[in-house]
Amino acid sequence: MKRNYFIQFIACAALALVLAACGGKGENAREQAGETHAQETTTAAPDSVALCAAHGAPASLCFICDASLREPGRMWCNEHARYEDRCWICHPELQDKARLYCDEHGLYEDECFLCHPELRASGMKEVEGADAVLMCDEHGVPESECGICHPELASQLATGEGLKVRFASGNSATKAGIAAAVPGSASTSDALSATGELGYNMNRLARITTPVDGVVKSVHSDVGNPVKAGTALVAVSSPRVAEARAELIRAMSEEAVAAQSLRRQEQLYEQKVAPERDLDDARARHDAARALTRSARQTLADLGLTAGDIERFARNENDDSLLPLRAPFAGTVVERTVAMGDVVETGAVMFVVADLDAMWLKLSLSESDAARVRVGDRVEIRTAASGRDVAGRITWIASNLDEATRTVQVRAEIPNHDHTLRAGTFVTARVLAGEDHTQTSIDRDSVHFIDGRAFVFVRLSDDLFELRRVEARPASGERVAVVAGLHPGEQVVTHQSYLVKSELQKSRMGAGCVD
Repeated sequence: MKRNYFIQFIACAALALVLAACGGKGENAREQAGETHAQETTTAAPDSVALCAAHGAPASLCFICDASLREPGRMWCNEHARYEDRCWICHPELQDKARLYCDEHGLYEDECFLCHPELRASGMKEVEGADAVLMCDEHGVPESECGICHPELASQLATGEGLKVRFASGNSATKAGIAAAVPGSASTSDALSATGELGYNMNRLARITTPVDGVVKSVHSDVGNPVKAGTALVAVSSPRVAEARAELIRAMSEEAVAAQSLRRQEQLYEQKVAPERDLDDARARHDAARALTRSARQTLADLGLTAGDIERFARNENDDSLLPLRAPFAGTVVERTVAMGDVVETGAVMFVVADLDAMWLKLSLSESDAARVRVGDRVEIRTAASGRDVAGRITWIASNLDEATRTVQVRAEIPNHDHTLRAGTFVTARVLAGEDHTQTSIDRDSVHFIDGRAFVFVRLSDDLFELRRVEARPASGERVAVVAGLHPGEQVVTHQSYLVKSELQKSRMGAGCVD
């Protein structure tokens, strides 16, 4: 965007002649109307309003001095202190010659609220061409992507976003010795070995206990049998069940009597034979009887009876007092402790059901090793039974040290769809620290840090490069793994990348859009 200064001088002189007609921007106009302008300033900004010393405008409105007052998302020309779409030095093609221009504040007169504060109250005019893409003529890229003109935008980039850096020619980069290549790969995880023990998934394991004292009348399953949710495993005969069943029948009978009495009282009340008080008493007795029935049903449900079992009791189909105990979910019977005729007490474990589709792996790691792993890290084991590696994920890391072993307990969940893994098996596990283990790898010197953020330079063409925000982590030696921000096949500057960074920092060192 370099401009011939002589042409600029002629253009500015011509523009000054045009603006002289507005009565406020030419030097002669200022001299002739200085007093009037001072009076207007006093009116617009009374003594109680702080004024900007540089521009004589209310400090609370001066967007030139205070960057926080600028319109969000609107490009700013740092070199000429005005919006890019109002900078005729950088973008003369955008100027509307028919509109008066305020040179002092870099806005059209009819939108300059620093000269005319009343425009702020009435609302500023919309920026023409706000959706148009401003191009940097000097570097041939959009202004919002020009890293040479706007290096300050680097701190606003998200991972994967970038700014363009264009050299004078393709030969310039080549002669400078700048070289780029597609990155290789490296491992970002540290593998560590640990001995562990397989066990049942305690979140999918159920101990079937009896809630009452009684006698085992029948056993319906055995160790190793697969069961479905709701399958009856054992039936216990108990006086407690007989009592609860009797309570239900008695409550239902009382409810039926109360309901009949209520209907009779309603009829008598409608016939004006009985007082309303008798009707209210009948309703209260009916409500109480219903509450007793609900309570009796809930007692049976708490003992483990299903709705079907309770309805069978309610119909009084037989006189048995059997309590069937069922599997709470689909799984496999892994333990049985009772036989027919056994006398059992409340709380006695009779069956254990486990879901074998996933097993728990319990590991004991040293404090230093535990500091290297995270929940979600991959764990690989190999057993003699399977003859192959089985992989899972760490799901829990203890927050304390085991007092006896001074180690940290770690748990992983291992898939076991073929049910070949067995609880109690000791295995050697390999823990891979880090979610991704093979990542794009580049030399450490190719990564640059700006405001604490990692960047690399990606070659787009012979003369065009992109400052790309990335996420990086140490790999091995002098290599760095880029875990986000690069796409497969992209070429990263690997030699003389500091020269590209120097080109980016030209404007920070004094150069800008127009030298």
